[in-house]
Amino acid sequence: VNLCKFNGNVLSGKANTCDENHITMDAAANDSYSCHDDSITTYRYFGVLLGIFVTLSGTIGNVLTLIVIITNQKLRTRVNLFILNLTLSDLLYCTFLQPFTADAYLHLTWRFGALGCKFFGLLLFVSNSVSILNLGSIAVSRFLVIRNKAAFEKRCTTGRLWTFLLFIWLVGLASFGPLWYSYDFQQQVCTCSFDRIKGRPYTTILLFLYFGLGLVSIGICYFLIYRKLRASAKALDSYKQPEKSTAVVSAHLPGPSSSTGPRDFSDKDGLAKKMAPKKVHVDTDSKKVTRMCFAVFLVFIICYLPFCLLNIADAKGRAPQVVHMMSANFTWLNSCINPILYALMNRHFREGWVCVCVCVCVCVCVCVCVRPPPPPPPPPPPPPPRACVRACVRACVHEILHVQHVEHSKSIN
Repeated sequence: VNLCKFNGNVLSGKANTCDENHITMDAAANDSYSCHDDSITTYRYFGVLLGIFVTLSGTIGNVLTLIVIITNQKLRTRVNLFILNLTLSDLLYCTFLQPFTADAYLHLTWRFGALGCKFFGLLLFVSNSVSILNLGSIAVSRFLVIRNKAAFEKRCTTGRLWTFLLFIWLVGLASFGPLWYSYDFQQQVCTCSFDRIKGRPYTTILLFLYFGLGLVSIGICYFLIYRKLRASAKALDSYKQPEKSTAVVSAHLPGPSSSTGPRDFSDKDGLAKKMAPKKVHVDTDSKKVTRMCFAVFLVFIICYLPFCLLNIADAKGRAPQVVHMMSANFTWLNSCINPILYALMNRHFREGWVCVCVCVCVCVCVCVCVRPPPPPPPPPPPPPPRACVRACVRACVHEILHVQHVEHSKSIN
């Protein structure tokens, strides 16, 4: 029952008041999904352009990364499965979430309703949590590979890893699903997120576990990897030094006794020479992959650190809105930078990118430049049957005779 309308029929003086209150409530509801502010009137266009760039570059780069990992047999390793999962979370953000944020920046309002805002906020934090869990899984797997590769490959089979990747998504969904009621449009960053006041203390615990304890644990894991690689390098150098000194001493030993001594050392040297290149090659590849994984983790820290520090320092929201939006814009870059790191720091990814790009260019050139051949001419009509020919001849002869008869009759008359 519309009480305002009922009161308006009874008391005309109160009708205008009720209508004004109804309009005020609608305006307040619309303002809750608006982020209009004088300080961001011009800056929003930069945010729109940045959002379009992140959407296009991130979508293309992550799709290429998926194609390269799936089609290149050298990249179908156990560790790269975590990179594949990380690429999926980046693709979710760049392709499906970033366009909505760019639209909100352009119109300075959220135009997809309360339900769309809740779904957006949920998927946003699921994507972020999956990225952090994948970064942690990559760091742990790299440490296990460097420590004991045979044990890692024996225990972490491909089937178990696929199950674990699905488990990561379920953990992210289970972590931020209970915050469904608190997802709302946040005017400071002009996008949908959870309300920090409504979600307390659960949001505080989640942020501490993921962005605090999780990222610190990943950093500790990479520090242990660095110590392990450094100890291996020192052990390899100490192994090479006695070989050099032994070779020098054996070269200066005279007499027949030297015929047996140097022979034993030469046998050991031959075995070491056979094993050394393979070991050095494996260590070099392992170091390169570890550097790439650490670079991905470092870029994530750099992109999210300003946003996290600003939210901690400005818990009451006194900083200008444009400052909050700039720190949020910096987090956008993480999802589109990762594919570039893969290509720059890994030769197999780079070669796969080049191969896929060449194939795409060739297909486009073939479709655009090469015209299809013209269609063949239609076949000639079939010859008429003999009965039709005879009928035509008889009709022609009959017509000729009729004409001659008519002309002869006219001449007689």
